[in-house]
Amino acid sequence: MENSKHLFENFIRTLEPELGELVRRKIEPDETVVWMGQPRVDLFRREIGMKFLIVGLIQTIFYLGFICFIAIQIDPGKWSGRKLLLIGVLLMGLLGMLFLAASPLRYRKLAKLCCYVLTDRRAIIIQKNFFRGPTIESYGPAALTSILRRENNDGSGSLVFLREADSRGSKTNTIDHGFMDMDNIGPVEKLIQETLLQAN
Repeated sequence: MENSKHLFENFIRTLEPELGELVRRKIEPDETVVWMGQPRVDLFRREIGMKFLIVGLIQTIFYLGFICFIAIQIDPGKWSGRKLLLIGVLLMGLLGMLFLAASPLRYRKLAKLCCYVLTDRRAIIIQKNFFRGPTIESYGPAALTSILRRENNDGSGSLVFLREADSRGSKTNTIDHGFMDMDNIGPVEKLIQETLLQAN
């Protein structure tokens, strides 16, 4: 018990201060922490990078189309129309390069604001967000009986607890919830089995 508390406090010190305090508040006094971890930055970047890229491309196409529309209304044959079009294209190119250059820092920060906790009662996902309140997900033994394991060749990967359909317009996306993009998922899955499933 004392060893568990010692490991818990040591891990808390490695987290971002606000995230560490949030994790500390979410653990019940009589709850024992079995394991804690965070996403691996390179895997996390790969997981969400494509989403950012698609959104960025759509926005870029929209803004370029809008700039071209305005330029045509002015009359692209005139210097003022050509100048507006050129400035718009250069500006969007510059913004795109800044977006890509800042991506590694943004992904690293997002990964550091996420924490996974396994206790003797539940599996907890705590995500602190930039512009809104934290997201807390808690999964008891009943919700962990059908874990989907996605493993890479190096033993890293994700343990998916819940797959949720997200419908927007005519398109439906699947959102995975769980201990995502981690190192050594095998031992973590075994801990979940031994701590929450076999014990119950």
